[in-house]
Amino acid sequence: MGEDLVDQLIARGDLPSVPCQTYDLPIPATQSESRNDLLHPDLPIFREDIRHAVNNTMARTVEDILSRRTRCLYLDARACVAIAPEVAKEMAVHLRKKKAWVDEQTHSFRKLAARHLCD
Repeated sequence: MGEDLVDQLIARGDLPSVPCQTYDLPIPATQSESRNDLLHPDLPIFREDIRHAVNNTMARTVEDILSRRTRCLYLDARACVAIAPEVAKEMAVHLRKKKAWVDEQTHSFRKLAARHLCD
């Protein structure tokens, strides 16, 4: 998408075309060896995604990760409810939070996710 925009700007603005300096630059969150650690078979979220979101993009709640950072809540709310405790535990490791925080985050997310469930 970004490359298409740059190409259009070059064409429309009669700008010089130069080689891309970031074409082969790896994106850290997707290049980890831990990409095998899928949290749920129906969701595109890995343990590494949680680590990256917490440490690099300031994600601070389970809701933030499952609804905004990954959009998983909108893909499968039931699957998100199933992995919410695991997401909270992984976040707690990186945020140095205690079990009470994990429990509160899990409860809070389940309450939110209930509004997205269809019976």
